[in-house]
Amino acid sequence: MCGAVLGVLAACCCCATARDAIQSGADRLTLGDFAGALEEFDAAAARSPADGEAAFFQGVALNRLGRFMEAQRRFEKAGNGGRTSPDFDFELGWSLLGQGRWNEAITSLSAYERRHPGRGQTSEFLGRAHLALGHDAEGARFLDAAVRMDPDLKETADMARALAERNRTPRMKDDAQIGGTRVPPFRLRGSVSAGGGYSTNVLGLSNDFANIPGMPKRAAGFFHTGADLAVDWRVDERSTITFSGGVQWLAFDGLSVANILDATAGVDVQHWFSDRWLGRVQAGYEHFEVGGDPYREQWHVRPSVLWRQSDASTTELAGTFVLSDYAAALPPQLIRDSVSYGVELTQHFSFYGGKVRALVGGFVGVEDSEGSEGDGWHVGAKAGVGFTLPLSIEAEGVYSVTFNQFRNPSLLSVNPAKRRGTEQSIIAQLSRAFPGNFSVYLRYAYQRFDSNVSFYEYDQHLWMAGVRWQF
Repeated sequence: MCGAVLGVLAACCCCATARDAIQSGADRLTLGDFAGALEEFDAAAARSPADGEAAFFQGVALNRLGRFMEAQRRFEKAGNGGRTSPDFDFELGWSLLGQGRWNEAITSLSAYERRHPGRGQTSEFLGRAHLALGHDAEGARFLDAAVRMDPDLKETADMARALAERNRTPRMKDDAQIGGTRVPPFRLRGSVSAGGGYSTNVLGLSNDFANIPGMPKRAAGFFHTGADLAVDWRVDERSTITFSGGVQWLAFDGLSVANILDATAGVDVQHWFSDRWLGRVQAGYEHFEVGGDPYREQWHVRPSVLWRQSDASTTELAGTFVLSDYAAALPPQLIRDSVSYGVELTQHFSFYGGKVRALVGGFVGVEDSEGSEGDGWHVGAKAGVGFTLPLSIEAEGVYSVTFNQFRNPSLLSVNPAKRRGTEQSIIAQLSRAFPGNFSVYLRYAYQRFDSNVSFYEYDQHLWMAGVRWQF
């Protein structure tokens, strides 16, 4: 691994003292004295701060000491200083791999492999990165190639395969995209968020708010805050269980009667039947308050099966069952205690090693309520895209539209007619993961509800920021 590093020393263009320090550091690298080598490279950088050569070799030593973020910074400095070492992309890819920045590591290592094919260490690193992204076939191909090129890598390659198999679990973004990732036996994760928004019709903000005493129809701004906590438990090589809970609070400006408290708890059970098939059951409970008073309790179950045709394509089929119990005192025709059920079909796509993602899907459902106002059905569609941007920023957006049709005339309509409505939703998000097991995100959410009963119509905008963490 150090041979190619030594091969570029003759091209050093720094001053004599800096060159001597780099040569001394390279000698220490050869002997495996990485800390001593770093001291020499630091001295060279101090003598010639603008020289990219010294910065490059600082990164080389830092990689071998496992200080990958510092190494990456040195390589960035070396690149700005015109560093053109043949090993630059390899060393940069190594530093990115060490930080878990899989896609960027693949990009850098692939560039190196195209120019310098046949190096087993490159194939091993590429195999590890692909396995971390859940690209099993591609990861296996690179690891096999690594062992063929360098039999001494067999133990390392076998360990990478064993870890990938033992820790296999769904790699779910917000919309359940399959893949594989490293999950310890127990993992604690959570998030906190805060933001604000504006609603053009607080009364219509939820279809459930019909006839709540003292709630006027009006526009208002609101403050939003939320937190959630989850524990992932890897039961065995193919099964995981997640227990989760969360709370959200919306406080409306000058309209405390509309303030919302939404608390949830749930369990998510996932099992791999094979490398291609995943079964999943999600169950949960929701407690919903309006103006400080209990308003609704809801229980839901969502079984699903996911079929991964390839690394680029996954199909999800899900059923939904929701039982709702309302505490609000309403006229008999408006009682919303109900049972609803439906089915969803979603197709997920992933390209360029997960750098580009997409989904498209549809859903249909039926609601049967105790009062006549809520009986009806709905049908809808959704589509989304995601991209990995420079600086490891993830950009995602999802649009959905739902068409609601109710079976009975609405009592809230001046001229009683069967209520119908169209609900549209847009969610756009930017997120960035950082070393230390945390990430930050910015999110914008928009909802619009159109109806032939103006009571229910509203537009809502929400801007929020949050932090996610895991241990």
